[in-house]
Amino acid sequence: LLTAVAEDGRVLATSAQIVPPLGKYVRLVSEIFPEVADPVEIRRVEVAADEPLLGFELFGRWDERGVAGLPAVDATGSAVKDFLPGDLFYTAIPANDAWYTGMTVSNFSGRTARVLATLLDGQGRTLAETEWSLAPRAQMTREVWGFFGGTVHPAAALVRLKSAERIGGFELVLSRDAPFRFDGLAAVSRTYRSLLFLLVKTGPEYATRIRLSRIFRTANPVTLVAYDAEGGERGRYSLVLDGMATVRLDPAAVFPGA
Repeated sequence: LLTAVAEDGRVLATSAQIVPPLGKYVRLVSEIFPEVADPVEIRRVEVAADEPLLGFELFGRWDERGVAGLPAVDATGSAVKDFLPGDLFYTAIPANDAWYTGMTVSNFSGRTARVLATLLDGQGRTLAETEWSLAPRAQMTREVWGFFGGTVHPAAALVRLKSAERIGGFELVLSRDAPFRFDGLAAVSRTYRSLLFLLVKTGPEYATRIRLSRIFRTANPVTLVAYDAEGGERGRYSLVLDGMATVRLDPAAVFPGA
């Protein structure tokens, strides 16, 4: 059962579908809910099923080359043991002069959510803080600075949201100048002791960067290990990531010659 939800939490339409075993259901949102006169009014789609599902969404523009993909999120947290209820982190804020960063936060609960937002720099220092209420099942979308009174903070690296209710969200990053570039990132609410970056490209045609964020107040030692295509170890790089800090690494620089 797919449910179209407006920004203010109103249910706009529902659509019941059958997905066969190991099958897929892929449609434009306007095709799923043809009774909604203006598809732009649909700000979230909720999905419920009697069997386990996986899903994702794609954002694109017909008149520009550019597409962003986002995984569907578990709104209940029931599938994840180390979910942090009510804690949400937006971990990428590129330079404001070249990039537009939009943030969306959704209230998944049936109660009003009081949300505390903190804007942090790469060293974990607080740049701005604000608080607001989000109605049941409602969604709020703003340029990142719009959540913090409109002031641009060039040193910003991370946004943390806290709420007693379960919240979720994502960010979209768009280039301000041509050529048009576009990407989407899901906000995160869980942490990992081990991560795999499955594709690293270096050389004149590629630029790969790795961003790591520590979303607790204590410092954390981190070791990165580089591997070649055959699984052979090509180098190690260790650092200490301070509490609430963010670091951006160039693999070609931290693993010279690898």
